[in-house]
Amino acid sequence: LLIQYPHAAPSQDARFQRLVTMYQLDDPNLLAETESFLKESTNPKERAQVHLLRAEALFKDKKYAEAGPIYGELLSADLSEDLKTKALYKLGWCQSQTGDAPGAVKTFTEYITNNPQSPTLASALIQRGLAFQQEGDYTAALKDFDRLIADPKAAERELALQQKALILGQKKEYPAMIAAFEELLKEYPKSSAAGQANFWIGWAAFENKDY
Repeated sequence: LLIQYPHAAPSQDARFQRLVTMYQLDDPNLLAETESFLKESTNPKERAQVHLLRAEALFKDKKYAEAGPIYGELLSADLSEDLKTKALYKLGWCQSQTGDAPGAVKTFTEYITNNPQSPTLASALIQRGLAFQQEGDYTAALKDFDRLIADPKAAERELALQQKALILGQKKEYPAMIAAFEELLKEYPKSSAAGQANFWIGWAAFENKDY
């Protein structure tokens, strides 16, 4: 279609749909093809959608430092609100993965505030909590972790318990740390953090001369 009828109206949509298909197939030529498309296209909506494809492809390859700025630009682009919301979440994830804790806190706070019913709310909360923890704002981090711990259905609950216990240990609140680790072991006996939990429970007992 593109070769035989390059200037026909259906070809304009075909160019974009071809890029979507290349993305779904993990085609290694996708990024080069999107660059070519962006050089020719002047349609703001098409350009925004192709920039989103570029960001998604980079995100899939875990190239967060490259994907993040594109997601940031897309927040003011000609996209649907749903796509902008998804871009906001991905921006926060990129920031957290590249060590930009202040940026991640700001982005995830905006996401959490505006999307209280989102299916990825728990994921945003754990990421914001980890970013707060990285910044040394333990009070804010514990607030996010406790919010997740209160939700028995949250897949992030196990990680929240582990990180809460570690923060309490850093704050030298050892009885509370032990309680958090014991809750982790009770509810998630096969947790990958079980060894860490047992170590710190034993360490605290030793420090308290509870031989």
